[in-house]
Amino acid sequence: MDSVPPRIAHKAAASLAALAIFVLLVAGCGGGEGVAEGATVTAYAEASLCSGAKAKLAGAHGEAGDIRVRLVCLPSPWGGKRLDLATIGANARRATEDSAAVAFLEAPSSRAGRFTHPILESAQIAWLTYRSGG
Repeated sequence: MDSVPPRIAHKAAASLAALAIFVLLVAGCGGGEGVAEGATVTAYAEASLCSGAKAKLAGAHGEAGDIRVRLVCLPSPWGGKRLDLATIGANARRATEDSAAVAFLEAPSSRAGRFTHPILESAQIAWLTYRSGG
């Protein structure tokens, strides 16, 4: 359950920089606040997406425009064939406790989203899920 087809993992990884830029632009539209040039933001990724996201981010020299992007790979939410709710909650909370967090990447096969989305939404952290055939 923890593996993601390479094509889908690549799509998610390819969107890491674009998502970071989008989130930064939206954040910069209100009240003169935004991210300072040269700042570092953080994107969190489920374990199954980490290798593709790392490769894509390395290809962009760790940057999205003039913003540095740090990737944090999270533990798998799967304990065998079952979702581990403690890990799901810990992963989402870890992102919400990071004031530099702008994105949370999750696998399309992950059913963890129904648990993570409310937590991430309350902290205004964008999540990105890819579905096959897209």
